[in-house]
Formats: sequence, C-alpha cells, structure tokens
Amino acid sequence: MNGRSSKVHRRFGFFPIMNVAETPNCALVAAERVVFHRLKREPGKVGKFAFALDIYIEHAREQAKKKEKPPSWAATIGYIKRTHLKEFLDWTLSDLAASPLVVAAWHRRISESSGPSIADQSARVLKTVYRRAVQANRSLRSCDPTSAIQFNTKCRSQNVLALADLPRWFSAWQEIESPIRKAFQMINLLTGNRPRELSRLKWSDVLTRERYFLIRAPKAENNICVPMSPAIAQEFKRARNAARDDKIECEWVFPMRSGGHITRFDCDCLPAWGMAFRTIWRTVAADCGVNEIIAHCCLGHIPIGMSRECIAHLNSSSRSEMRAAQGLVSRQMLALMKGGSLV
Repeated sequence: MNGRSSKVHRRFGFFPIMNVAETPNCALVAAERVVFHRLKREPGKVGKFAFALDIYIEHAREQAKKKEKPPSWAATIGYIKRTHLKEFLDWTLSDLAASPLVVAAWHRRISESSGPSIADQSARVLKTVYRRAVQANRSLRSCDPTSAIQFNTKCRSQNVLALADLPRWFSAWQEIESPIRKAFQMINLLTGNRPRELSRLKWSDVLTRERYFLIRAPKAENNICVPMSPAIAQEFKRARNAARDDKIECEWVFPMRSGGHITRFDCDCLPAWGMAFRTIWRTVAADCGVNEIIAHCCLGHIPIGMSRECIAHLNSSSRSEMRAAQGLVSRQMLALMKGGSLV
C-alpha cells in the first residue's frame, strides 16, 4: 500500500477444528478481499497522486504555450516531483486527503532540509493537484490534504543595493568576462525590468529606429514598451557585436553558447542583481522627480485603480515622456556609478 508492503491480521479459527493445512487457503481469500476492496475504491492509476500530478504538469505546459512563454513553471513542478514529492507518488488521492498529519510532518522535514520557501511551494503544488483532481473525480472528498500545515512566514528579499554602493557594483560589472552578460546586467539595471522577462528578449522586438523594445507576455500580460536611452542602446550594440564575433546566429538578444537564452542572473559576482534592480531604478526615478504614472509604465506595473486597457493606451500615448524619463534615470545612474551624486 502506497508503495510499501503491509500486513493484515485475521483470525480464521482454532486448532484442532482448523488445521495448519487449511490456513493458507483462508489467507489467500482474505488477501483477495483486501485487494479487491482497495481496487474498487481507487480503480487503476486514475486514483494515484502521480497520475494527477502528471496531468497538472501537462496543463502547465499548455498554459505556457498558450501565452507564448517558456514552460518554466512546468519544469519547476517536474523538479519538485522528482525531489520532494516522490514519497507520495504511489499514494492514492483518498489516502492523501485522509492523512493531513503525515503531510504536515513531510512539510516540516522539507523545511529543515531544503528551506522554508521550497517547502511551501511543494505544499502548494500538492494542494493544487488535489483540488484539480477533485473537480474531475466526484468520489473524492472536497478537503484539503495540507490543512494541518503551518506555512512558513515569508520574508521579502533583502538583496537591495544602496545608491552609494553603485560604484562598487560598477567595478564588479567591469570584471565580467562575457560581453553578452555584461550587456544583460547593465540593461537590467538601467531599465529595471524583471530579469526573467528581459532574458527572453528577441532581436525582432528591439526597434532601434523607434528607440524602444518590447517585453512580450510579461507578468501583467500586456506587452511592455520600454524606451531606450543612449546608454541602453550602447549595451544592445555590445550584445550584437559579441554575438557576431562569436558567430552566434540566434533570435535571442542574450543567448547561451549551449543554446537558448540565459537563465541564471546571480553568477556574475555582482553585489546586486535581478529584482533588486527594480528597487534601484524606482529610487533613482523618484529622486529625479519622474512622474509616478510614467515610472509605473516604464516598469510595466499596473497601479491600483487602473485597468490593463488604460495602461496599454497610456503606454502608446506617453512614449515621449517615458523616453525622457528613461534618459534622465540612465544619466543619473551612470553618474552615480562613477562616483557622482544626484542632481
């Protein structure tokens, strides 16, 4: 049961009324009844947690394909399946729902061995898989197998760089050997884009004559029109020249030699990277007096009280203001990197 052998104890009679030769037949009959009862309750692989998990992974791939995004969430679930959910793969869904204390103990073990974040993420995957299975199987109970879990307290990332430390960041950036990675990190800093969205940028979406580039299928769903300052355009030129020198013919702006686009953002020995750049960009923009709505448009945010349609219209009608704001922020950042101060 659930991938492990188990024992069932039955009393068939007393000696000498029942002798030793008759007990194996009675044991086989009892075993058949136990197995038949379980198969009747959970027919075939449909009732297995592993089967429901595979269906959810396929659903995640279809959703990514529909939104024209890489199946990164499906890959994450596959990793969680292989590493943290493997002990539940042979469990039936009904047994899983009936064992919230076992699930809670599993969550505590994962928190201690792999950290609170991956433990919470694994538990949420388990919960989502069961809820989707309940929608397709009315014989399952509408309960939460993770009801006994006490989820860990979330702490926001502290990977934030003070403006006074930008010269130190600039010195570390100059030590990066790969020109493509140098271009990526500098563009990420000067634009404040989400690193995963920026890494998927294609050359067909870089419109140099119009002086902007498009982030397609972002978190907020509407395409983000990001204006280019002269400093940003210079980094795009660096990436293109590096690709030509290495004879890399690829649709990605930031390709890897092994194929595809870059996927890691913390391997350049920089004091800050990734989402920390959004905080830096927003801080510099506020100190420079950039209009708050224009700053939201440059970063691809949706302010409270505004719809996606309104933001899309604002992006198309305010490109000159966005371009001016981007140029001002880029100039101030470059001045801070070289030891200057805010104007």
